[in-house]
Amino acid sequence: MQVIGSRSPLPFQKGILISNSALKMLHVELKRRFGVDYILTRRLNQDVLENFFGVIRAKGGLHDHPNPLEFKYRLRSYVLGKNEGAYSDFSNVEVDDTPDIPLSGSLTIKLKPSFNPPSFNLDENLEELNELEYDGLENLAGFICHKLKYPCLQSSSTESSSWINHLDEGGLSKPSSTFMNTIVELNKVFIEMNGNDGIATGPNFMETLLLRSESIHCPDKAKRLFLRSRTFFRIKELNRSMKEKKASKRKWIKILS
Repeated sequence: MQVIGSRSPLPFQKGILISNSALKMLHVELKRRFGVDYILTRRLNQDVLENFFGVIRAKGGLHDHPNPLEFKYRLRSYVLGKNEGAYSDFSNVEVDDTPDIPLSGSLTIKLKPSFNPPSFNLDENLEELNELEYDGLENLAGFICHKLKYPCLQSSSTESSSWINHLDEGGLSKPSSTFMNTIVELNKVFIEMNGNDGIATGPNFMETLLLRSESIHCPDKAKRLFLRSRTFFRIKELNRSMKEKKASKRKWIKILS
């Protein structure tokens, strides 16, 4: 069937043909591998895939457009980490209570362990931080080192620093292990005062933070720059969260009205 005045199928017609062909090939493949007699097309949707990408993007905090390498790290953290059962209580599809097709068995039955997992000795100060939080602190520490150019803050080692090396475009330096421990301690002071998802109110905010961290040995400029940057990121994250809540509220009001 052709549209009048056109000698070849239009793009939407080609899309329909490709979708139909893909559905036929999917049925043939599932029938060959699992003996499936039919496919309920209403259950074929990409909501699960979109939710998955949403989770991966959310793992980066304010940086929600990961490059391929960052996606790899976030995917590894998601697969190996402890995650919630459901990302959202709301959906636009019915609950799928049909039994799952045992794909994992056929994919992993031939796998054999080829090595023993290595053991890692994490520093005591870093045990409370997950991988992504530490990577973020390392990124900020690299910026401070590059900004202030204090030799005592930078590492003299030539070993690779994964996250710094991957992100560095000329504006980062590799922090020393001593300075990283200092950054972790300063981050603890910030969280003790502001909590994990808020910001303290009152006068002399920065002076109070500096007073609480006076026992931490660090150049005053580096300490101030870290606390100011940490405060900026927290406020930016809170503003983004409030905007998302307002947008969600307007969406539900529009649906219910």
